[in-house]
Amino acid sequence: MSQIYLEAATCSPSQKSDVYVFTIIPLAEAGIAAITSADELVLLHAATLQTATIFTPKDGLKGLTSLVSADDGTSPICAGTDGVVTIFDIRTSRPSAQFNTGIGISTLHAPSLDSPSL
Repeated sequence: MSQIYLEAATCSPSQKSDVYVFTIIPLAEAGIAAITSADELVLLHAATLQTATIFTPKDGLKGLTSLVSADDGTSPICAGTDGVVTIFDIRTSRPSAQFNTGIGISTLHAPSLDSPSL
């Protein structure tokens, strides 16, 4: 039996052409965050896929490799090959903290709320 899927929404969130989305995560307040091959962190409205905010290399993002969320989905955290970790706050649409680890980061891990505490 064949299945038919209907497109609910589409978007091209990047400001550049020929850009790939590397990671997509859910956020609080019906949002979605994604990192792209253009070193962008894109915040979208989940229902419409309309772009809410785009953070770019001028915001300190370079060589993005990883994206997770914390604080019940209100803080997307991304890191890259330059060793910089940037924490954003979706309530203010601004970076809230940034630090340099001194080594390139290939992946971040945020414990699930369902995981037992150590």
